[in-house]
Amino acid sequence: MLYGKLGPGGASLRDMSEESLASVPVGQRVSVRRLCDDGRPTDTVGVVTERDEESVTLETRQGPVRLLLSNVQVFRLVVPAPWRIAKFLTRGELAVLSLSTLLGPEAPTQDTADLIDGLLAAETPVFLLTENEAQAVWDLEGHGLGHLSPLLLCPDADQPGSDLLALAHARLQDQLGGAVAAGDVHFTATDPHAVEAARQFGWQARIFTPPDSQASRI
Repeated sequence: MLYGKLGPGGASLRDMSEESLASVPVGQRVSVRRLCDDGRPTDTVGVVTERDEESVTLETRQGPVRLLLSNVQVFRLVVPAPWRIAKFLTRGELAVLSLSTLLGPEAPTQDTADLIDGLLAAETPVFLLTENEAQAVWDLEGHGLGHLSPLLLCPDADQPGSDLLALAHARLQDQLGGAVAAGDVHFTATDPHAVEAARQFGWQARIFTPPDSQASRI
């Protein structure tokens, strides 16, 4: 978190903050200390949505708030917290994500695709767990993500009652060409039951959450 500071030559904190806050890009989250009409200081946190020579507008949890630059005392840039799921997956020897984390109804598709690309760039093996490989290939192609089709991991259970996770684990070992300890697998899914089943099997597993909700950004 970065604060506006005193400038050279004894420039006041308020003067320096006004100049800096006016240049903060739209979309940046900030915390601003300003003076109310009665002279009392108050803090406002929100995302910059508009700005002009005299003011900035922040989208806050209570709605839009217009702040006069002349009333600003100090501000700080609010850096988003690291994506917990990303940190969790990068700690594993390999990462397995349910396909719903990428293509689910409310999935942050681009964020998840970027996460996968980042894991691959770091040479972390990545798999996308699905129960219908043909449909998954079709869906990935439809979203312009056909390049991720080779990552699909489909257990292909031949009989009812088969342990799908055991089959999936065997399949990923075949693809990697060697034994993989269950505890080395870091798995995430949107379904709590799938996460619990993975934990029971021995995988490290967590519920998938998006990198940042609209509420936390505000």
